[in-house]
Amino acid sequence: MGKQLHEVLAVVAQRKGAAINIMTETASVFHGKHDLFNGLMKTFTPLAEDAETVEEDRVPLTTTVGDKLRYMAKMIAPWLDAAYQIDKTNQAACANIVLGAATVNTVPSTFLMQLAKRLAEIRGVCINIPTLDPKTEWELDPDRGRGIYRSISPDRRARTKKELRAFVKYPSTPEHPAQVEMVTEDHTTGHIDTLRWSGAIRPLQKHELLGRIDTTLAAVKRALAQANQTEHSTDRVAKTLFGYLFGDLA
Repeated sequence: MGKQLHEVLAVVAQRKGAAINIMTETASVFHGKHDLFNGLMKTFTPLAEDAETVEEDRVPLTTTVGDKLRYMAKMIAPWLDAAYQIDKTNQAACANIVLGAATVNTVPSTFLMQLAKRLAEIRGVCINIPTLDPKTEWELDPDRGRGIYRSISPDRRARTKKELRAFVKYPSTPEHPAQVEMVTEDHTTGHIDTLRWSGAIRPLQKHELLGRIDTTLAAVKRALAQANQTEHSTDRVAKTLFGYLFGDLA
Protein backbone atom coordinates (compact mmCIF):
# COMPACT_ATOMS: atom_id res chain seq x y z
CA MET A 1 0.00 0.00 0.00
CA GLY A 2 1.55 3.30 -1.05
CA LYS A 3 2.09 6.30 1.17
CA GLN A 4 -0.55 8.38 -0.57
CA LEU A 5 -3.25 5.75 0.02
CA HIS A 6 -2.12 5.40 3.64
CA GLU A 7 -2.68 9.12 4.12
CA VAL A 8 -6.14 8.85 2.57
CA LEU A 9 -7.02 5.95 4.90
CA ALA A 10 -5.93 8.01 7.90
CA VAL A 11 -8.38 10.82 7.19
CA VAL A 12 -11.29 9.10 5.47
CA ALA A 13 -13.13 8.34 8.74
CA GLN A 14 -12.85 11.97 9.81
CA ARG A 15 -14.08 13.15 6.42
CA LYS A 16 -16.97 10.71 6.59
CA GLY A 17 -18.04 12.07 9.98
CA ALA A 18 -17.92 15.66 8.76
CA ALA A 19 -19.88 14.77 5.61
CA ILE A 20 -22.61 12.93 7.50
CA ASN A 21 -22.94 15.81 9.97
CA ILE A 22 -23.33 18.41 7.23
CA MET A 23 -25.88 16.30 5.34
CA THR A 24 -27.89 15.91 8.55
CA GLU A 25 -27.70 19.64 9.24
CA THR A 26 -28.62 20.57 5.66
CA ALA A 27 -31.58 18.17 5.64
CA SER A 28 -32.77 19.74 8.92
CA VAL A 29 -32.56 23.24 7.42
CA PHE A 30 -34.41 22.23 4.23
CA HIS A 31 -37.08 20.41 6.23
CA GLY A 32 -37.84 22.76 9.08
CA LYS A 33 -36.18 26.14 8.61
CA HIS A 34 -37.81 27.54 5.47
CA ASP A 35 -37.81 31.03 7.01
CA LEU A 36 -34.04 31.17 6.37
CA PHE A 37 -34.81 31.20 2.64
CA ASN A 38 -37.30 34.05 2.75
CA GLY A 39 -37.00 37.80 3.23
CA LEU A 40 -39.50 40.60 3.02
CA MET A 41 -39.97 44.33 3.27
CA LYS A 42 -43.22 46.00 4.30
CA THR A 43 -43.95 49.63 3.49
CA PHE A 44 -46.89 51.86 4.39
CA THR A 45 -48.08 54.49 1.91
CA PRO A 46 -50.56 57.00 3.40
CA LEU A 47 -53.36 58.26 1.21
CA ALA A 48 -52.80 61.85 2.33
CA GLU A 49 -51.17 64.16 -0.19
CA ASP A 50 -47.44 64.78 0.13
CA ALA A 51 -47.17 61.91 2.64
CA GLU A 52 -44.09 59.72 2.37
CA THR A 53 -43.95 55.98 2.11
CA VAL A 54 -42.53 54.51 5.31
CA GLU A 55 -40.75 51.20 5.68
CA GLU A 56 -42.37 49.36 8.58
CA ASP A 57 -40.74 45.97 8.62
CA ARG A 58 -37.77 44.24 7.01
CA VAL A 59 -36.71 40.61 7.35
CA PRO A 60 -33.35 39.92 5.69
CA LEU A 61 -32.83 36.88 3.50
CA THR A 62 -30.49 34.57 5.42
CA THR A 63 -29.39 32.05 2.79
CA THR A 64 -30.30 30.34 -0.46
CA VAL A 65 -30.78 26.74 -1.56
CA GLY A 66 -27.71 27.17 -3.78
CA ASP A 67 -25.56 28.30 -0.85
CA LYS A 68 -26.60 25.29 1.24
CA LEU A 69 -26.07 22.86 -1.66
CA ARG A 70 -22.63 24.35 -2.43
CA TYR A 71 -21.56 24.06 1.19
CA MET A 72 -22.87 20.51 1.49
CA ALA A 73 -21.07 19.53 -1.72
CA LYS A 74 -17.85 21.14 -0.45
CA MET A 75 -18.01 19.10 2.78
CA ILE A 76 -19.02 15.81 1.12
CA ALA A 77 -16.50 16.03 -1.75
CA PRO A 78 -13.34 15.14 0.29
CA TRP A 79 -15.06 12.07 1.72
CA LEU A 80 -16.30 10.87 -1.67
CA ASP A 81 -12.92 11.48 -3.29
CA ALA A 82 -10.99 9.74 -0.49
CA ALA A 83 -13.29 6.71 -0.53
CA TYR A 84 -13.10 6.68 -4.33
CA GLN A 85 -9.29 6.56 -4.31
CA ILE A 86 -9.17 3.81 -1.68
CA ASP A 87 -11.63 1.55 -3.44
CA LYS A 88 -10.11 2.22 -6.83
CA THR A 89 -6.74 1.12 -5.54
CA ASN A 90 -7.92 -2.01 -3.72
CA GLN A 91 -10.46 -3.31 -6.16
CA ALA A 92 -9.87 -4.59 -9.65
CA ALA A 93 -13.44 -4.46 -10.88
CA CYS A 94 -14.23 -1.10 -12.49
CA ALA A 95 -16.70 0.46 -14.89
CA ASN A 96 -17.67 3.85 -16.31
CA ILE A 97 -20.54 5.97 -15.00
CA VAL A 98 -22.15 7.57 -18.04
CA LEU A 99 -24.18 10.71 -17.28
CA GLY A 100 -25.36 11.97 -20.63
CA ALA A 101 -22.39 13.75 -22.18
CA ALA A 102 -20.37 13.47 -18.94
CA THR A 103 -18.56 10.31 -17.92
CA VAL A 104 -16.80 9.27 -14.71
CA ASN A 105 -14.30 6.72 -15.94
CA THR A 106 -13.19 3.42 -14.38
CA VAL A 107 -15.04 3.54 -11.07
CA PRO A 108 -14.39 0.58 -8.70
CA SER A 109 -17.29 -1.75 -8.07
CA THR A 110 -16.90 -1.34 -4.29
CA PHE A 111 -17.23 2.41 -4.66
CA LEU A 112 -20.18 2.01 -7.01
CA MET A 113 -21.98 0.15 -4.24
CA GLN A 114 -21.08 2.87 -1.74
CA LEU A 115 -22.00 5.63 -4.19
CA ALA A 116 -25.47 4.16 -4.64
CA LYS A 117 -25.99 4.54 -0.89
CA ARG A 118 -24.61 8.11 -0.89
CA LEU A 119 -26.90 9.10 -3.76
CA ALA A 120 -29.89 7.75 -1.85
CA GLU A 121 -28.82 9.87 1.14
CA ILE A 122 -28.35 12.96 -1.05
CA ARG A 123 -31.82 12.40 -2.47
CA GLY A 124 -33.14 12.26 1.08
CA VAL A 125 -31.64 15.72 1.67
CA CYS A 126 -32.91 17.20 -1.59
CA ILE A 127 -36.46 15.89 -1.21
CA ASN A 128 -36.94 18.56 1.47
CA ILE A 129 -35.66 21.49 -0.61
CA PRO A 130 -38.15 24.36 -0.21
CA THR A 131 -39.86 25.57 -3.37
CA LEU A 132 -41.35 28.94 -4.25
CA ASP A 133 -44.91 29.61 -3.16
CA PRO A 134 -47.03 28.92 -6.26
CA LYS A 135 -49.56 31.55 -5.16
CA THR A 136 -46.95 34.27 -5.77
CA GLU A 137 -45.45 35.31 -9.10
CA TRP A 138 -41.65 35.33 -8.83
CA GLU A 139 -38.71 36.61 -10.83
CA LEU A 140 -34.97 36.38 -10.27
CA ASP A 141 -33.47 39.39 -8.49
CA PRO A 142 -29.82 39.50 -9.65
CA ASP A 143 -29.23 42.65 -7.61
CA ARG A 144 -29.77 40.62 -4.44
CA GLY A 145 -27.48 37.77 -5.43
CA ARG A 146 -27.42 34.40 -7.10
CA GLY A 147 -30.49 32.20 -6.69
CA ILE A 148 -32.64 34.90 -5.06
CA TYR A 149 -36.18 35.49 -6.27
CA ARG A 150 -38.49 38.41 -5.57
CA SER A 151 -42.23 38.74 -5.88
CA ILE A 152 -43.14 40.49 -9.14
CA SER A 153 -45.77 42.63 -7.46
CA PRO A 154 -46.28 43.40 -3.77
CA ASP A 155 -49.10 41.99 -1.71
CA ARG A 156 -51.38 44.92 -0.88
CA ARG A 157 -53.85 45.22 1.98
CA ALA A 158 -55.70 48.19 3.32
CA ARG A 159 -54.88 49.80 6.65
CA THR A 160 -57.97 50.99 8.50
CA LYS A 161 -58.75 53.05 11.58
CA LYS A 162 -61.91 52.81 13.63
CA GLU A 163 -63.91 56.03 13.88
CA LEU A 164 -67.12 56.91 15.71
CA ARG A 165 -70.04 58.25 13.68
CA ALA A 166 -73.44 59.43 14.79
CA PHE A 167 -76.24 57.35 13.33
CA VAL A 168 -79.79 58.72 13.48
CA LYS A 169 -82.06 55.81 14.25
CA TYR A 170 -85.24 57.91 14.34
CA PRO A 171 -85.53 61.53 13.18
CA SER A 172 -87.04 64.07 15.51
CA THR A 173 -90.78 64.68 15.52
CA PRO A 174 -92.89 67.31 17.20
CA GLU A 175 -93.54 64.78 19.94
CA HIS A 176 -90.12 63.13 20.29
CA PRO A 177 -86.50 64.19 19.92
CA ALA A 178 -84.32 62.38 17.43
CA GLN A 179 -82.77 59.11 18.59
CA VAL A 180 -79.06 59.08 17.79
CA GLU A 181 -76.66 56.15 18.26
CA MET A 182 -72.86 56.28 18.00
CA VAL A 183 -71.50 53.53 15.75
CA THR A 184 -67.95 52.48 14.96
CA GLU A 185 -66.84 52.33 11.34
CA ASP A 186 -63.55 51.26 9.71
CA HIS A 187 -62.01 54.11 7.76
CA THR A 188 -59.25 53.35 5.25
CA THR A 189 -56.11 55.38 5.97
CA GLY A 190 -53.75 53.82 3.45
CA HIS A 191 -52.39 50.50 2.30
CA ILE A 192 -49.57 48.12 3.21
CA ASP A 193 -47.38 46.77 0.40
CA THR A 194 -45.35 43.64 1.15
CA LEU A 195 -42.53 42.66 -1.20
CA ARG A 196 -41.13 39.18 -0.73
CA TRP A 197 -37.78 37.58 -1.44
CA SER A 198 -36.97 33.89 -1.44
CA GLY A 199 -33.90 31.71 -1.71
CA ALA A 200 -36.04 28.69 -2.54
CA ILE A 201 -36.19 27.19 -6.04
CA ARG A 202 -38.97 26.61 -8.54
CA PRO A 203 -40.89 23.33 -8.22
CA LEU A 204 -39.75 22.36 -11.73
CA GLN A 205 -36.10 22.83 -10.70
CA LYS A 206 -36.60 20.53 -7.73
CA HIS A 207 -38.33 17.96 -9.94
CA GLU A 208 -35.45 18.09 -12.44
CA LEU A 209 -32.84 17.85 -9.66
CA LEU A 210 -34.47 14.74 -8.20
CA GLY A 211 -34.68 13.34 -11.74
CA ARG A 212 -30.93 13.84 -12.23
CA ILE A 213 -30.25 12.06 -8.94
CA ASP A 214 -32.43 9.14 -10.04
CA THR A 215 -30.72 9.07 -13.45
CA THR A 216 -27.30 9.04 -11.77
CA LEU A 217 -28.32 6.24 -9.44
CA ALA A 218 -29.51 4.19 -12.40
CA ALA A 219 -26.20 4.85 -14.19
CA VAL A 220 -24.26 3.74 -11.11
CA LYS A 221 -26.22 0.50 -10.95
CA ARG A 222 -25.60 -0.14 -14.65
CA ALA A 223 -21.89 0.53 -14.17
CA LEU A 224 -21.79 -1.85 -11.22
CA ALA A 225 -23.25 -4.61 -13.37
CA GLN A 226 -20.62 -3.95 -16.07
CA ALA A 227 -17.63 -3.50 -13.78
CA ASN A 228 -14.25 -4.58 -15.14
CA GLN A 229 -10.63 -4.51 -14.03
CA THR A 230 -8.56 -1.37 -13.53
CA GLU A 231 -5.48 -0.07 -11.75
CA HIS A 232 -5.15 2.45 -8.92
CA SER A 233 -5.92 6.06 -9.82
CA THR A 234 -5.88 9.35 -7.95
CA ASP A 235 -8.71 10.77 -10.06
CA ARG A 236 -11.48 12.64 -8.28
CA VAL A 237 -15.18 11.96 -8.69
CA ALA A 238 -17.05 14.47 -6.53
CA LYS A 239 -16.66 17.53 -8.77
CA THR A 240 -18.17 15.80 -11.79
CA LEU A 241 -20.99 14.26 -9.78
CA PHE A 242 -22.04 17.46 -8.00
CA GLY A 243 -21.65 19.46 -11.19
CA TYR A 244 -24.23 17.18 -12.76
CA LEU A 245 -26.50 16.77 -9.74
CA PHE A 246 -26.86 20.39 -8.69
CA GLY A 247 -26.14 22.04 -12.05
CA ASP A 248 -26.79 25.78 -11.97
CA LEU A 249 -28.45 25.56 -8.54
CA ALA A 250 -25.04 25.58 -6.89
